[in-house]
Amino acid sequence: MTALLQDHPPVLEAYRQYQRFNQDERLRAIDDAHQRYLLDIASDREEAREEGIAQKAVEVVRNMKLKGYPIADIAEVTGLSYTEVERLN
Repeated sequence: MTALLQDHPPVLEAYRQYQRFNQDERLRAIDDAHQRYLLDIASDREEAREEGIAQKAVEVVRNMKLKGYPIADIAEVTGLSYTEVERLN
């Protein structure tokens, strides 16, 4: 691999640094923790987005009920059960 990179000193230096990084357990542990942190942040954002969508769906169901839509129609359109639609106020 290094023979291929001899004509590209910046790339060769980056490769050497990458090799040193991979051999340093402390740095790998720090990177691992950072990657888990990034996944947690992404997961939290996704959960918040899904919660926002669910809250909006509840609001739509409530508005449909206020406008007098039949509960059976609301259930069919939203995919909620008849009982779930009934419970939402």
